[in-house]
Amino acid sequence: LCPIILFFPQEEQSFSVDELLSNLDKKKNIETYKYFGQHGFSDPYSTKYNEKSSQNAFNEMLNFLKKH
Repeated sequence: LCPIILFFPQEEQSFSVDELLSNLDKKKNIETYKYFGQHGFSDPYSTKYNEKSSQNAFNEMLNFLKKH
C-alpha cells in the first residue's frame, strides 16, 4: 500500500534487471528506474560510481518525496 521507488543499474551480475523491472511494472505503487552503470553506480566510494546516473537517481528521489 505504501508507495515505493527503486533504482537499478543497467548492469547487474546477480539477476536480470529487465526481467525484474518487467515483473515490478505489474505492481501498483512501485516506481522503478534503471540507470547507466553497474551495481554501486550511486555510491561515491565505489569504483562503479557514475556521477551522472547518481545525480539523476537523487533528483528522481526528491521528486518522489515531494509527490508523496
